[in-house]
Formats: sequence, C-alpha cells, structure tokens
Amino acid sequence: QIKLQAEFASYGLGSFVESASLGFAGNGYINLNAKDGVIHWTKVDGRNGGNRTIRFRYANGGSNTRSARLIINGIAQYINFPSTGAYETYGFVTLKVDLQQGFTNSIRLEAVEDGAGYIDELQIF
Repeated sequence: QIKLQAEFASYGLGSFVESASLGFAGNGYINLNAKDGVIHWTKVDGRNGGNRTIRFRYANGGSNTRSARLIINGIAQYINFPSTGAYETYGFVTLKVDLQQGFTNSIRLEAVEDGAGYIDELQIF
C-alpha cells in the first residue's frame, strides 16, 4: 500500500492546507471546500501498472454528498464524497483505475460546485 498525504501534493485555486479539525493522518489535510480548488499528485508510483485500487481518505461534515472531478493521466471521471457526519470523522472513497507502470502517473482532484470536503490522503493498493 502506498499512502500519499494530500498536504504534500500541489494544490491551489482556493484549496489550502489546514489542520484545525482533528482525526487527520500526517501533518494536516487539504481543505477542498472551494469550487475549482485542486490537488495534484505527480510522479505517482503505479508499481507494475494496470488496474489498481485507489482510495481517498476524506471528511465531509456537510449534510450533502459532494462531487469532484478526478483526472488520472488525462482521463476524467466524476466521483462522490458522501457526508461523513462531521469534519473530524473520516471515510473512504474507493475505486478501480488504470495506472501506468512506475513513477509516471498524474492524479488530479478538482472540486466542483460546493467543493469536496477535506482530503487527507490518497492510497494506492
């Protein structure tokens, strides 16, 4: 398993590092609550490549499901972050994706509408 902390990725356009809400791993999380906020992991290790499971550890204290656009190596899809009930309560969004072999992958998460909550880490299995 590979764990990539969100606060060490590139980020911007309204997103920022924060550590006010407890329960995060690492040094903090990215507050991706602003529309058009972005987190971008580059040179991500896809190991042997192929179909892999990735998982985002996140918190969404709002009452509504939030969405984000996920772009992996130029291929986009939308994913949902259901409410976790509190910003100190973390959950996971898990999906299967195709990754390239080695440290050649780009994984970008873009907030849409009212943002995507707090993104703590990206995990690759």
